[in-house]
Amino acid sequence: MKVSMGMKAVLLAYFMPVIIVTVMLLFLLEMGTGEFHAGIISLVSLAGYYLVIYRVREKLKKQFYFYIEKAD
Repeated sequence: MKVSMGMKAVLLAYFMPVIIVTVMLLFLLEMGTGEFHAGIISLVSLAGYYLVIYRVREKLKKQFYFYIEKAD
């Protein structure tokens, strides 16, 4: 896997979920939602993100490829 593909995988798997949860949590708290409900809604929005990733998995499969190099 090339470095650019690795960075894209890290972005999709780690960075974007953290950003989504953080932004949703801060937005909901700013709007006056209680902490418990804001946390639950933030986690549900994360489930929505993973649903979108699941729905576009075929497109993502075409963008990522793996190969094995023989170690010396």
